Amino acid sequence: MVGAGAIISDYGVVGDWAIIGEGAVVRGEIPDGVIAVGVPAKIVRQVGEEHKKEWRHYQQLYDELAAERYPKGLKRIR
Repeated sequence: MVGAGAIISDYGVVGDWAIIGEGAVVRGEIPDGVIAVGVPAKIVRQVGEEHKKEWRHYQQLYDELAAERYPKGLKRIR
């Protein structure tokens, strides 16, 4: 997840389950499962199970709302 206004440079890499804070600048590699904030982005803690549970909950909620709003799905743009 990448926060609003965050910048990932051309050579920046963000790992799975990583969270990048708002306004952070990623100039290198952010490993899997960490929270990084600041300029340049620095790791401040590990992503816990509570973060993953909340993330999955909101992803499911988004999917349900999208299915309700667009019951036929989205039209592919070519």
